[in-house]
Amino acid sequence: MANELEAALVHEGIMRTPFRLESLWATACWFDINPCWAVHQWNGVRFVAKTTDLEAIRNFHVEARRGVSRFGVTNKAYVMAGLPVEASAGFADLCCSLLEDLHWLDDQHEWFWLPTARNPIEKRLAKVLRAVPQVSIEVARAGVLRDRHMDGADLPVEVFRSLCGLLCPGATSKVRI
Repeated sequence: MANELEAALVHEGIMRTPFRLESLWATACWFDINPCWAVHQWNGVRFVAKTTDLEAIRNFHVEARRGVSRFGVTNKAYVMAGLPVEASAGFADLCCSLLEDLHWLDDQHEWFWLPTARNPIEKRLAKVLRAVPQVSIEVARAGVLRDRHMDGADLPVEVFRSLCGLLCPGATSKVRI
């Protein structure tokens, strides 16, 4: 993020006093130097990127929402695999940090959920809970994955457990988490 870069430049002694990267950018432009980067703001977060990277960030966000709409959850590796260009883990971390409504589902910050109009796991879990009043997390997960639309879905038990706690906080009496 831009604030971290500004602090690092002061810490490393490159700059003597705190400043904003926007000032450095404006100074470079004043001297007719094209810095090939700029400070951008997205959902209140300041970050440094090439202007051409903004389209890649939008593509990441579109692919992330597509994955959640299709499977209910997604992870950074699946999203990056759907991008037209190869992306680094750092790029994925940046893109995820810019999604204000992202909820992490694991401690490693790989799997995540986003609120979407359509969530197939939530819909299928509701069906399972209507059919079976008390169910273990493993049985509920198996019921969700049994649906033909979930073919090819990867849904680790721990990720499903986190999602159940997030989507259905009152369902913990029905799903033994």
